[in-house]
Amino acid sequence: MNNKSIGSMKDLPVIKIAALIIIIAGMIFAKSIINPFLLVLFISIICVQPISWLEKIGLSSALWTLGSFLLINNVLENFVEPRIMGNGLG
Repeated sequence: MNNKSIGSMKDLPVIKIAALIIIIAGMIFAKSIINPFLLVLFISIICVQPISWLEKIGLSSALWTLGSFLLINNVLENFVEPRIMGNGLG
């Protein structure tokens, strides 16, 4: 096999589709690991702006960390958990 035939194998759509299927299957099997990381990423993106605002006004990092934790805990307890358990608002 020469280099030309190896390069042309990479361009086959079947190879690309097979690679995509393998990646998606890996994500499905690893969802118990991936979901917590995606949740942490989502929460950290949401908290960046309020935390930077609190730093600008001179609030200590321990105080805004505690406040962020309490806010997230409150949201999870009052809105997310009841909906998961089946007796929520919606």
